[in-house]
Amino acid sequence: MVEVASAGRKTSKRDLLMDWMRDRGLFATHDIIAWGMVNYYNRAIQTKADLIREGYVVRLDDKEKEAHGYRCKDEVYRWAV
Repeated sequence: MVEVASAGRKTSKRDLLMDWMRDRGLFATHDIIAWGMVNYYNRAIQTKADLIREGYVVRLDDKEKEAHGYRCKDEVYRWAV
């Protein structure tokens, strides 16, 4: 758990990752890995997979990915809720 100074309550890293994904909108696998490294959260990729199963995150197909300017081989996702 991470202490959030402004709120005075504890927020899980899963919730912080969800907030980041919601704010970002579109993100690739390498973005999630980078976020996990900066925030010391080794489970970022597994949490992303959990959020896909729960319906919060959707994977973009290749045409959508290119339309948004992603030319990487990584998968690209969007916040769905």
